[in-house]
Amino acid sequence: QYCENKLGSAYVKNSITRLLNPKKYSSNILKSILGLPANNFWTTNFDRVLEKNIEKEFKTHPDIIYRDVDLIKTREKSAKVIFKMNGHIDDQTSWILTKSDLEGYEYNHQAMLTFLRRELIVNTFLFLGYSFTDTLILSTLRDVKRYLGGINPTHYHYTIIKERNNQEFPYFVENLERSYGIKSLIIPQKIFPQNISYSELTAMMDSEKMDIIDMINKRVKMKQIYISGSYRKISRKEECFSSQLAKYLTENMLEQGYRIC
Repeated sequence: QYCENKLGSAYVKNSITRLLNPKKYSSNILKSILGLPANNFWTTNFDRVLEKNIEKEFKTHPDIIYRDVDLIKTREKSAKVIFKMNGHIDDQTSWILTKSDLEGYEYNHQAMLTFLRRELIVNTFLFLGYSFTDTLILSTLRDVKRYLGGINPTHYHYTIIKERNNQEFPYFVENLERSYGIKSLIIPQKIFPQNISYSELTAMMDSEKMDIIDMINKRVKMKQIYISGSYRKISRKEECFSSQLAKYLTENMLEQGYRIC
């Protein structure tokens, strides 16, 4: 906000475009994240990192939703959809960059926020790299709780965060869960060496998160059961037995939370 006040909006936005456009960021943790069983990605970034990596990994172009009007073109069965809450780098007029932009967000993006509230009610979110220091997501979660009569949705949301060395941190974590329904998986500070650089810390954090996300991926895949087979020229008795066996087997698997293909 201060830079825009001093230098003007056009200068600041052109400088950011010049810096972000050449970026070709990729990492093991991003690859691991894209392996999660998720088709919808919400981001507060307006660069092209997510779509470039999705195109590389899945050989498909994701739908980009960054304006209210874009919600009309969301395909019900799109392979991947990226919701860019703070705008898209190709459209500088869409950027939420300054404090004044953020103050007008609720008025200018009513449909996007309504859709986000709906998603928070029916789906589980995993927040990664999000500090919860701005009010946008938390106020949206507060709205959801208010609409539901003061109770959280029937499921939790989750985040993976590094432990902070201050007295407020335990209260911050408790409040995320009690007020907003977000459970925190905390990476203990003691596993990080003292006096390491920011880049080293970031790399170690990414490594820890990647291990956790890989574990989630593995557990999800273990819950997916593929059943294949056929039978021909069997007796009526054998056919009846086979049908009953398949029925009981699949019913029990479904009760245990398995997904059957």
